[in-house]
Amino acid sequence: MFDVCVLSPFSGIVEHRCKRFNRFEEVGYVELQLRRVFGVTAFSRRSRLWISEKTAVPRFRQLLVRSRMLNDCVHRDKSYILALELADAGSGRAWPTGEPGDARGELDRYADIAGTDGGLDEWNESVKQELADLERTVAEQVGLAIAQFSETARSTLADTARRLAERRDEMEERLRDIEGRAAELSVRETEVAEREVAVTVERSRLDFERQRLDDDERRFRDEAARVEELNLISSGDSKIRLDVGGIIYTTSTQTLRRYPASLLSFMFSGRHELRPESDGTYFIDRDGAHFRYVLNFLRDGSLDPETLPNVRTSLRQIICEARYYQLDELVEHLEQLLQTDTLPQTNNTCA
Repeated sequence: MFDVCVLSPFSGIVEHRCKRFNRFEEVGYVELQLRRVFGVTAFSRRSRLWISEKTAVPRFRQLLVRSRMLNDCVHRDKSYILALELADAGSGRAWPTGEPGDARGELDRYADIAGTDGGLDEWNESVKQELADLERTVAEQVGLAIAQFSETARSTLADTARRLAERRDEMEERLRDIEGRAAELSVRETEVAEREVAVTVERSRLDFERQRLDDDERRFRDEAARVEELNLISSGDSKIRLDVGGIIYTTSTQTLRRYPASLLSFMFSGRHELRPESDGTYFIDRDGAHFRYVLNFLRDGSLDPETLPNVRTSLRQIICEARYYQLDELVEHLEQLLQTDTLPQTNNTCA
């Protein structure tokens, strides 16, 4: 179904109507039909066809090739307006819209297909009569079908209402049963929640006890390791006496070999023969006072900052000793202390 009209240069669209066309009809045939719709029978008066999508503001384009099928100019999912433009009656040449372009193809070749005006009117009257007869027949059949449907519907509705009532009673009974079960389930859920709280409390207590046991076990293992280490240190085979710068220190080979990459570990690894002094000591010509910090680090693996000299120059001297003994761990530990602001500044120089 198309909206059809006559295209005017002033008001745009005039004589608006609707007409059905087959999409596979040629443009020339559609144009001839529009001429007859709007009473243009003389082939001497020129015309051409325009088309636009059906929008608030139509935008028409020309259909000048009359042998082209209408299906090639439209989309199936859109609505269109077909407009007939007639040349001025006076000159017969000028177009009202002022747009150039003449239709290509002769309109009279479609006259035989369309038939004469009288034949078309007679055919239209025949179609109208047949449609009226068909409408009456359909109306009678529809009335009979409606009466039969109404009777069947009444019977069906009564039966359906009875079954719905039975179904409603059944559902209400099931609903009461479900509500009773839901109340019972709610009580059980409360009991389960209380048990879960109790279990959570008990689990927390057990976790706390397990943590205490783990801590006790760890402390026991540390104590056992320290006892074993003290036993090794106290054994006669591992005791070493060192004379460092005139100060005598007594320690164990295990302590001296705590860091395998250090100079002391290399000296007392057993791979090299060291000759002790006449009094059984091993002499090391280094600062004896600072060596106690080196030895304490070898014993514990760390140094308490409270036991260190509170003077930066002394810390630097201990770092010099640590570098000599190739104890990189002690050097790193002391350099971190130097980077803090807890030690006072001093102008003392190394002795």
